[in-house]
Amino acid sequence: GNAFGMQEYLLVGDHPLSGDTRALLRFPLPQAPVVGATPLAATLRLFRYGEVTSTLPLTVTAYRVTASWEEHNATWSALAASYGEGYGSGQVPVQRLYLLHLDVSGLVQRWSQGAPNHGIMLIGGEEAAHSAKLFYSRELAAGSERRPRLIVKWALPAPTMTPSPTRNPTPTTTATRTLGPLTPTRTPGPLRALYLPLIRKG
Repeated sequence: GNAFGMQEYLLVGDHPLSGDTRALLRFPLPQAPVVGATPLAATLRLFRYGEVTSTLPLTVTAYRVTASWEEHNATWSALAASYGEGYGSGQVPVQRLYLLHLDVSGLVQRWSQGAPNHGIMLIGGEEAAHSAKLFYSRELAAGSERRPRLIVKWALPAPTMTPSPTRNPTPTTTATRTLGPLTPTRTPGPLRALYLPLIRKG
């Protein structure tokens, strides 16, 4: 199969022309807002767009990719088996416009702890004919809120307490940080976004 890294859309599911298709995305690991912050929750957000011959809803699951890849060599034959455990799942209805959210908190937490970040593989609908759905890619939605997004909420470390100078013999303390317990961070968009088609023969 071929890699389709410059396509203007991501395609997941069974397509009448392409057969089974999957999408690959890779985001840079988001930078913590302060030293000591840890990812508490992470959501992959995808906008559906366009129309394909689809009369079925599609359940999409985000899987951890287990091998390194680049757009020019990300083919079905090279990467179809290169995925590990699944994380968030969500159902895309038949209606044309839809915003899909997938919970990938556990995966982002693994990355923050030093696990290799090879990205996310989106799989779904491979046993259901004509189930494929299209999603906005980074190419089609450049600079738009509709491009794929990884949104991370961070747990901030406890404030450090330091003594305050005072003439009163009773010591008091003041917090050096006043940030809230959570802060969301949006990544600038995926480093890579493409789909992997399997052309059925016969």
